[in-house]
Amino acid sequence: MRRGLFSIIIVLLGLAVPVSVSAQSDLNLMLLKQLTDDPQLQAIQSPAARSQARDFLNLQPETAGVILRYRVSGSVPPSPQDVLDAASGVSRLKGLNYYSISSNRMKILFEEIYPVTLPQDKEMLKKGLRRPSSIQPGINSLPTEAGEGTLFHFYQDDSSFKESIWECSGRSLNDQAVLTYKNLSPMKVGAITLADAEAMKMYFSVIPTEDGFEIEAVISADIRPMPLLEDRIRGSLSNRLHAVSCRLVKLLTGADFESTTIEDCQVSSDEI
Repeated sequence: MRRGLFSIIIVLLGLAVPVSVSAQSDLNLMLLKQLTDDPQLQAIQSPAARSQARDFLNLQPETAGVILRYRVSGSVPPSPQDVLDAASGVSRLKGLNYYSISSNRMKILFEEIYPVTLPQDKEMLKKGLRRPSSIQPGINSLPTEAGEGTLFHFYQDDSSFKESIWECSGRSLNDQAVLTYKNLSPMKVGAITLADAEAMKMYFSVIPTEDGFEIEAVISADIRPMPLLEDRIRGSLSNRLHAVSCRLVKLLTGADFESTTIEDCQVSSDEI
């Protein structure tokens, strides 16, 4: 029997008070009103991007969800290649800060992260490695099978799930860039497997605008039922998506929003 799919999709749309930045005083990041339950991803504006996101995430009708949407203004619109180049430099995610629910403070999300070359027997990853870090560092970026975009794999040691191996694929879609991430090895909290291989995924689309760009971000995870930890897991996934999105903004613009949390930026339903 298929385990219930627990995914988080936060959609932030409309207008909001700009969050302060430390790198560029004329650049604003806006996070807008929050919607829930969008398993068909109707909030993703582009039909082509929406179709790709649906195929990749494979969300089910019963999925709970939230999408994060950001608007960055005061910046030169990035090209799809700019976004792919930023994503390919995965080692630059090392030291990324996020708000930890368990610690109730900002802390480092990725203790270590770097590209790797996968072993020939990729199925071994799904069974779980005792030491994923034993996989050798490797090429940072490879051509996709379609001959465009990037495809690479990386090792990460993060504060929540410790060691795991991930795959990132990036490609252009008309004038926007699409990035997809999925775990190739199980995600664990201590000795407990929280999500099997390929059960945790992230999706980003970066859309240029006249004075900057927008980011649509989704995180989903097929989580084993853990009623006592569900709220903490939901918050942890949401906060990590916000942190990765803010680092992507920093890589594209130089502006630093990483001291912000989702709660800092939400607009109350009374103001919508």
